[in-house]
Amino acid sequence: MKNISNFTVITIVKDDVAAFVKTLQSVANQVTPIKHLVIDGSSRPENQDLIRSASDANGSQHIYQEAKGIYAAMNFGLALCSDDEMVLYLNAGDSFAAVNTTQMIINDLNINGSEIYLYSCIFGQLDGFIPKIEGASAKSVARGEALICHQGVIASASLIRRAGSFDETYAISADHKLLLGMLQLSSPKIFTTPIALVSLGGISDQNCTRLAIENSRARKETGTSFDSRIADKSYTYYRIARCKSKLIIRKLEKYLGLPTNFAQKIFHR
Repeated sequence: MKNISNFTVITIVKDDVAAFVKTLQSVANQVTPIKHLVIDGSSRPENQDLIRSASDANGSQHIYQEAKGIYAAMNFGLALCSDDEMVLYLNAGDSFAAVNTTQMIINDLNINGSEIYLYSCIFGQLDGFIPKIEGASAKSVARGEALICHQGVIASASLIRRAGSFDETYAISADHKLLLGMLQLSSPKIFTTPIALVSLGGISDQNCTRLAIENSRARKETGTSFDSRIADKSYTYYRIARCKSKLIIRKLEKYLGLPTNFAQKIFHR
């Protein structure tokens, strides 16, 4: 797929061919083509072949990496980008919100000339939960006043590197820590138009306790913690309780046949 701008999308996949095909089809359906890097994080041989052939058929660039974790794969993809490339991570299972999304993004990039752009995301499905992102800053994001998903963050490769790239000692929240670091280095351009439909059910959506603890660590390491230790710990426990409540309601949704986005609208991450 020919890159007609400095906008690059990186997709990380490991074995989940069905989810990957959904993302690949979304990229292929865009009216404006973009550079698309596919990092295969050590899928099984049979799935590697499927992912490679699908990528090649779409004009996407497929790269295999020995298994080291999702954030290592994200850093691996970043290493293939020049400093002036604007990068979006759209992982397997995620998709663009509309067929003209990349055209809209490229127009925004050409007009504004910022190092980092924040967009809304839709959680679960097209009529799903859309979190508040207005006024997003390192402090508001760290304290849950604005919820930014990494599928809504477009940043220059240079800024990502200056902010430390993805901390591979994290299991879930390296993207959160990186965002806090980038927002401390550069003021974002904020757009409320959703650009991505984010799939639910991944590790960060299910492992509430680990997510909250790692977010607390990210706040501490980036200097964005609450003013008191008690307040910071209280917020961590509050996020754990909200997330666990969401998972319980999801089970009830499935059992009672309620709309599957009900819990997400009440309890977001």
